[in-house]
Amino acid sequence: MKIQSKFVLLFFCVALGLISILMGAIFFFTQQYAFEDFYKRLEARVNIGAEVYMQEDELTIYYYRRIRNRYLERLPAESDFFFRVEHGKVIPKKGAPQLPKSFFTEILKKGRSRYNNRNDFFAGRFLSRRKAISL
Repeated sequence: MKIQSKFVLLFFCVALGLISILMGAIFFFTQQYAFEDFYKRLEARVNIGAEVYMQEDELTIYYYRRIRNRYLERLPAESDFFFRVEHGKVIPKKGAPQLPKSFFTEILKKGRSRYNNRNDFFAGRFLSRRKAISL
């Protein structure tokens, strides 16, 4: 094999390796950004739901649902859950998803938490005034 052919083959392999690494990095960081953006949007929904839950006003709840249906894109299987907290323990609710205790422990310690189980995403926040967790 000529030295010119070896040079071309070596350059091709190096260029292919660098492009592969670059494409992998772009994919990784794009995926990280997409998940972070999704969680921020999910946390915004949790915050809105928590604020409405704190109001206990039928008119506020009506406007909340109306604005939410009008401006927020509906997520598949989207639900709001509120859990009571008594003496530092979360009281489970009927029909609520089974979540690990570490998720609730982190909410009680840090005030908020995120959890992902396959393609089910959860975000939670502690409401101190009503001693409840918004999910």
